[in-house]
Amino acid sequence: MEQHFLFTDLHRIFTDTQCFGIVILRFLPFICAKNFQSVIKRPRNCDCSDIDKDIMLFILLTVLLIGEAASYKFIANNQFLFYNKYHSNSRLSMKDNKSNGIKGNNGGKGRDQVWTLEPSPSPGCYYFASEKYPSWRMADSNQKLVAWNTKLNDQKFKMVDSGNNDGYFYLYNCVHTSDRVANPTRKQSDIIIWSGNKNNDQLWRLVPRFKVNLYTDTITTRDYRNYRFGTVVRVPVNYGLTRASSASIPNMSNYKKAIKNSLREALWQFDVNLLNTMDFTSEMDAALGRSNWKKTGTVEMVVPAGQRCKLMQHRAYIKENFGGTGSITLRSNAKVLCSKTNSYSDDADFIITHTQ
Repeated sequence: MEQHFLFTDLHRIFTDTQCFGIVILRFLPFICAKNFQSVIKRPRNCDCSDIDKDIMLFILLTVLLIGEAASYKFIANNQFLFYNKYHSNSRLSMKDNKSNGIKGNNGGKGRDQVWTLEPSPSPGCYYFASEKYPSWRMADSNQKLVAWNTKLNDQKFKMVDSGNNDGYFYLYNCVHTSDRVANPTRKQSDIIIWSGNKNNDQLWRLVPRFKVNLYTDTITTRDYRNYRFGTVVRVPVNYGLTRASSASIPNMSNYKKAIKNSLREALWQFDVNLLNTMDFTSEMDAALGRSNWKKTGTVEMVVPAGQRCKLMQHRAYIKENFGGTGSITLRSNAKVLCSKTNSYSDDADFIITHTQ
């Protein structure tokens, strides 16, 4: 990415977070449990001067070296459609598994228009792999746009912001550095390589395959404010992932990566706190690691005398904008909140609602 976006990202990181621990979580989601534990124990306004300086340096270098599209943070192994700016309904499509299969499509949405952005060894550069034909990737072969079922240097592309704050990007080849992917004005169905003057037909907008909304649901409420004795209620609770469709899922590995990264993207964009972020992501990982993504447990809901309690649970609704596999719901941590009044203290910010 161009330099001004790197500095914008750095500014956001160091001004929007109270503690480098949050930064560590965001950039190193698989950091060891020991470091997570030390971060969790710190209060909200913590002094981070004792965090390992090598980790800080690594984070800085990561941000500076891995430039991604400013609108999205979790691009690697995520899936997108690419809309052209000049032909506003034209989408980058892999029509068939042939070298000349990449076209512009302004018809119905389908898997042929979904692209997985596979990370390459070159920082900021990605292989554009077709979701429908996952071994086939876009290539710039001597200024000719083609597709090959390989991973070569001329198949690496990067996104460079238009500079107009309009959400559009140029798709530059990482080897032929002046070459850009274009949907030429003369013919909407053509997709070509262009290295001449910059025009709107070379600008593309990313639309994610999955969008995630976050909620906190009330499962049940018990009001014992007028009782002398409390009670314990055993409540069955569902956890994990539930699909809305029974359709088969092609490319299961890519699907899992896409829903994971779409969830992380939402948690980042909504600036969800550390504990809630860990709650969602750990439940997602656990569910995808089981043969049955859904499980049922029991919560013992303790309701003291003189209090009103409610059992609440985090839910992520993962809406599939296109792709044919249907939307999916993630249910994670359940928690009991009690109060002597109709309002509840929520110091941990457990209750959240974020939609996009």
